Amino acid sequence: LCGSGLTPFAVAAIANMTLPAHGWRITYLAIGALWAVIIVPLTLLVVRPASQAGTRHATGEGAAEESAGLSVAQGFRCPAFWKVFFAYVTMNFGSLALLLNLSPVLVSTGIPMSTANWIYGFSGFATIAGRIVGGWLVDRMPARVLGAATAAGMSALPVLLLLLPGSVPGAFA
Repeated sequence: LCGSGLTPFAVAAIANMTLPAHGWRITYLAIGALWAVIIVPLTLLVVRPASQAGTRHATGEGAAEESAGLSVAQGFRCPAFWKVFFAYVTMNFGSLALLLNLSPVLVSTGIPMSTANWIYGFSGFATIAGRIVGGWLVDRMPARVLGAATAAGMSALPVLLLLLPGSVPGAFA
């Protein structure tokens, strides 16, 4: 999942190169070309179907072991599943609403478009760091505490944009 953090940086670079001279239409075509020329062929070369990939276990055996746990029907009836599901969905709606509109939001506060695009690009590296640090923290602290801290941080950052309009350091935070 860390690879998805590189996309905002690549998109910001393409936008900064093409947007001033050619506008949004060409910029969107350039972003699409990035996917068509680089990402799609790379995916076809690297990703293999599960039937070809084989499985390896610590014992070195090739046979897949059945995993213990709930069936799909049991999982859907479990209240914990729905709590996690709704927490995940609501957090993603909030974070994606801001992230997908970050450049226009920053421009509306007075930050130049090229700077706003680079701040958006930086968000990709912040995503990578957040996933690595979050993965490390989830092994070392209670999930409730980590979830509450994440939700508080995600709520505080948009408020910071409101309190510091046009501030590049505030936008980077």
